[in-house]
Amino acid sequence: MTAITDQPFTSLPSSGWTPYFSWGLASDATAPHSPNSVFEIVYPAGYAGGNSPGLAEFAVNPNYRQIYICMYVKYSSNWQGHNSLVNKIIHFWVGSINRLVIEGAGSGSDPLTARISLQSIAGGGNQDGGTAGTYESPIQFVRGQWHMVEMVAVSNTGSNRDGSVDLYVDGVHAAGVSGVEFQAGGPLFNLVKEDPTWGGQGDVVKNTQSFRIDHVYMSGKN
Repeated sequence: MTAITDQPFTSLPSSGWTPYFSWGLASDATAPHSPNSVFEIVYPAGYAGGNSPGLAEFAVNPNYRQIYICMYVKYSSNWQGHNSLVNKIIHFWVGSINRLVIEGAGSGSDPLTARISLQSIAGGGNQDGGTAGTYESPIQFVRGQWHMVEMVAVSNTGSNRDGSVDLYVDGVHAAGVSGVEFQAGGPLFNLVKEDPTWGGQGDVVKNTQSFRIDHVYMSGKN
């Protein structure tokens, strides 16, 4: 694969990454790959669910059919899972539409488990032809601890159902989906957003919490 980005988050904007809204670069000596500087999003007490306070995005140019990504993530020790179970980490645009999301699934103080989420796909996958679906794992993101997240994703060729996604946490295969048609015509990956969306509607952050990312590496091929 060809290296696309190798972002240590020592400064932003940099290396093709552009931040938006409320974000920060925090100092964290426990960051496992490139301490001390990490990308941080803070969710203040009273924050309503449905989006994220801030984000950073990267345009994949040239576009690729296959991508690999590795990053380190940490939910704060007091992280309150949204009552919809949705605690998103990163989004991937395939054919110019947000179709693939990696997230931690869990509500309140319940365990946060690794999950692949597909949306707005043409069909296929392990859920027998639906246009959306979640693919679960028992592997947890432990609050207050860093975890290495890796993903290998392959878009479909033509109008075939031959796309796939595999998710790894700390070197262990967590979840996978195959037989996916993201979009007719063989769409390519073209945008990535570190946009840790906190759930949908109907919940509020009780105590200020944070989400941190240490280093992102991504490569791709066609």
